[in-house]
Amino acid sequence: MARIVESAQTLLLERAPAEARVVDICRAAGVTVGGFYSRFADKDALLDHLEERARGEFVRFVTDLAETAEIVRPELATYIGALLRGLAEAYERNGGIIRRMVERAQRDAGLRERLAGVNRENMDRTMAAIATLGEVDHPEPEVALEFALLAQRSILREALLFPDAWGARRIVGRDALLAEVRRMMVRYLGLAEEPDPDATS
Repeated sequence: MARIVESAQTLLLERAPAEARVVDICRAAGVTVGGFYSRFADKDALLDHLEERARGEFVRFVTDLAETAEIVRPELATYIGALLRGLAEAYERNGGIIRRMVERAQRDAGLRERLAGVNRENMDRTMAAIATLGEVDHPEPEVALEFALLAQRSILREALLFPDAWGARRIVGRDALLAEVRRMMVRYLGLAEEPDPDATS
């Protein structure tokens, strides 16, 4: 099953879900079509599994980062840099299936509510972690944090999941994008702008 899942995830980075055929997934995974159907009822069942897996990956990353921050106590701007890099990597690994979720959520109220729940959970965890790491220079710190997190999520999603519609001509490449989003968040929240130790020079 693991080979099927990994092969499908890789294939979906190159093709839309509708274009990813079961036979192509099986060929890439080195399994028979019969082997596929012994594990999944159909392609939609596999895609649903990938969606659940992607949602879980985001929750685990945000949770692990917040728990590590409680122990390590990094500078807040450093935490924000790590958050952005981790989210960008998760978007890139799961790009095809997340695009499917975003598109399906437009017409599936149940999925839309599940995604909203995951987003609220992740935002609450992140806001709680940030609140313990430093002071936000804003008349309403919680409003500022929520706005900053919504802004970064929207920018990363549009730039990394829908690059053809992104339209940016001067911000090229993931590192440049993350540097600008980090700068935006740090300055908006009024934080000390120390260099990001993990940024690519």
